[in-house]
Amino acid sequence: MYWSDKHSNPTPSMGRRINPEPAGKKDNRASDKPDRPAFSLSPALKITALLIVLIGTAVFFSNSYQSGKTINNVTITGNFFTEPDEVIQAASLPMGLSPDSVSFLEAIRQVETLAYVQHASMRVQSGGTVVVHVRERRPLGMFISGNRRAYVDSDGVIMPVRPGRAVDVPLVYGIGWIAGQDTLQSASFLKVRDFLQAAQNEPLALATLSEIVWTQEEGIVALSHENGIRLVFGNDRFGEALANWDLFYRSVVSARGPESFNQVDLRYRGQIVTRES
Repeated sequence: MYWSDKHSNPTPSMGRRINPEPAGKKDNRASDKPDRPAFSLSPALKITALLIVLIGTAVFFSNSYQSGKTINNVTITGNFFTEPDEVIQAASLPMGLSPDSVSFLEAIRQVETLAYVQHASMRVQSGGTVVVHVRERRPLGMFISGNRRAYVDSDGVIMPVRPGRAVDVPLVYGIGWIAGQDTLQSASFLKVRDFLQAAQNEPLALATLSEIVWTQEEGIVALSHENGIRLVFGNDRFGEALANWDLFYRSVVSARGPESFNQVDLRYRGQIVTRES
């Protein structure tokens, strides 16, 4: 009686002899099956894994480097009106501490409370120097009310005049403010603001204006640099009025001379009304 080694539960085979494999003959059935390949990563996965390792290592060493660095100096960039000491005092960055121990967001918020500073940012250099970069507000004009003078930007923020920090902007009259007021938002200011913003799109026209006055009767009235021509711009359509003044100045005033005109009224559509000397 013989048993077949191919069955897990052998049963006898009766009546027929099962011959064993001939001697010397190998069973190749197992070799017919392909070998199972060893586990391997695709090239993309290998690159990804390598990048993760490199980034992790860089972060580790960066954190280790940062933790060993202390703040030892502060420098200011981007400032014109604002004194460096004002920024340093507002930021209140502690010397000798690790940058990890400092709230830079709070320091930036304090710097942005300064009158001229519209935006601030900070970065720490390798030697422990904190660089504070400020973007200052851009004055639209110098507003004059009685004996008070101040620069004002498009947001209506009132900025003190600093000695030696003059900028070439028109003088603006007719808009008042009280002591301690930090922002202008009246309807008359908004009219003047719209006019000055429109004038920035007409460089020649803006360059000819020396003074601007807000009046209830005629709206925006300006005086030219040359010979003090009175220019009436009204309450609206400032872009059109300024473009008309630009064209009139180039084609007529330049030819005849500014002394030929006392007043140019630009309030009307399609026409310019002049009062000649």
